[in-house]
Amino acid sequence: MAALIAVALILAPLLGLWLHAREKRRERETGARGTGAGLVRAGLLEMQNLLEPERKVEVLREADRKDDLLIRLDEEGDPKDKGP
Repeated sequence: MAALIAVALILAPLLGLWLHAREKRRERETGARGTGAGLVRAGLLEMQNLLEPERKVEVLREADRKDDLLIRLDEEGDPKDKGP
């Protein structure tokens, strides 16, 4: 009885490692990703969506600054008035 328990204690971790390696190999072959990678990807997309409006405001402010620097010229080459 003790010998059977000793063999089981030796074979159980080896069987677990073999099954784990087989599952990892199957994931690599099919291209499946783990759930951890999916969660990180979803979190990054959510963060990007939260930051997107802030980036749009920055682009608009930058465009306004560039437009403020423009000087309109009339046909004679004299500056008209500043801005559009």
